[in-house]
Order: sequence, then structure tokens, then C-alpha cells
Amino acid sequence: MKFILIVLLLSGPLLASESKIEFKSLSTKKDKLLIFYPPYANKDFFELEVGFKGDKKAWNYPYHSFVSAFLFEKSIKFSDTNVSTNHPEFSVNGAKKIKAAALGVKAGLILPTNPWFPLFAVSSLGLGKTVLHQDPWAGRNDGLVSEERLYQLELGLMYQFGDFLLRGNAYFSSTKYLSGQYHIGAGLVF
Repeated sequence: MKFILIVLLLSGPLLASESKIEFKSLSTKKDKLLIFYPPYANKDFFELEVGFKGDKKAWNYPYHSFVSAFLFEKSIKFSDTNVSTNHPEFSVNGAKKIKAAALGVKAGLILPTNPWFPLFAVSSLGLGKTVLHQDPWAGRNDGLVSEERLYQLELGLMYQFGDFLLRGNAYFSSTKYLSGQYHIGAGLVF
């Protein structure tokens, strides 16, 4: 799988520099992105991402840059004794259930992988603020377990059909309880 992803990522710019092939671009003049990662497709996770894309062209290789704001929440089960000792009210049938939530921004690139099929490689870097809390959106400070800065890296693929997008990401972050996740989302270009 890693080999296929590397070949897809590297083949686009190499083909563009060696030939006059026209690559597929996000075929729309619209510049706003809306992507939703629903909880029924991603276990105990949802995310909403709203942003803008810009069209770029290097050599014969069209690509897009984007900037977006994101908001997400993930339910987490903890068996950590420090959490259970400090916050016994989080226990549900002996398991710790709390939520991680984040708000932040990310910027990245959308790169065409080949000239024949609307499949794009997506990479982004993000910065945000995350809290680990029983109720991260409206809870009081006595339920706060952790609050820290979030640095994230997303790598994935995106497929376009019309103005609709389907996106899959591998998600890595500076927080151990959020890193190493895989997410599937759907969205719009409007």
C-alpha cells in the first residue's frame, strides 16, 4: 500500500515534466471547500472542515493549495489509573469515557495523481487547540483533563465526481490520543 501511494504521488509531477499531458484538475471554477467526516463512517469521530482553495500551475502540472478551519470531536476510552483516580465521575461501566475536541486551521496541497482519473493526493499541516474533557464544548473547568496545542499532519487521497468530493486521510498529531487515525469524509466544492 505504501508503494502504491508513493508511486501515485511521484508519478504526477514526473509525467507533467516529461510530456505535454494535460492533468485533471479540480474541474470547477468554485473555490470554497466543505468536507464532513461523519461519525457513522469514522468510529467515535466527527470533523467539519470549511475552507478555500487556490489554483496553481507549475510547468504543465496544475495543483491546488487550500486553507481551512476545522472543528472535530473524538470519544476516547481511558484505562489510565491517573485519569480514573483524578476523575472517577468519568467512569462508564468501569471504562473511562471522555472526549477530545479541537479547533484550528490547516493548509495544504491537492495534487493530481494522473491525467486520466480525478484522483488527487492531499497533504496538509495544521495547528490548533485541543482539550480532553468530559464535555469539551460547554463543560466547566472542573471536568478538564488536559489542554494542549495541537500540531497535525494529514496525508490522503481525494476523489472528485462533479462538485462532490470523497476523501480518505491518515491523521498524525502531536497528541498521543489523536495520532495514527484514519478518517473518511465527503464534501462539496461550492
